[in-house]
Amino acid sequence: DTPTRGSPEREIISLVLRKDPKLGFGFVIVGENNTGKLDLGIFIASIVPDGPADRDGRIRPGGRLISLNKISLEGVTFTDAAVILQNSPDEVELIVSQPKCT
Repeated sequence: DTPTRGSPEREIISLVLRKDPKLGFGFVIVGENNTGKLDLGIFIASIVPDGPADRDGRIRPGGRLISLNKISLEGVTFTDAAVILQNSPDEVELIVSQPKCT
């Protein structure tokens, strides 16, 4: 059930965010490791008000993090994804797959 790039219900967004000293990149991630599926997936749980992601305005809760600075997050555990995010430079390039806004 992995969404594909050509899926009409989803959009692929590429964006660059700059880390805020207090708010980080301005989004909270959650891992779907309680679903029992092999493909865990890293999802955006929430957007921090006034943070970099909120100011950018393109990503929304429920979006799936595909890659971070060209590092694929497919099949990466939540713990590993959190470490990658924490150790990333001040500017990150994200690719997110999310439901299209109707």
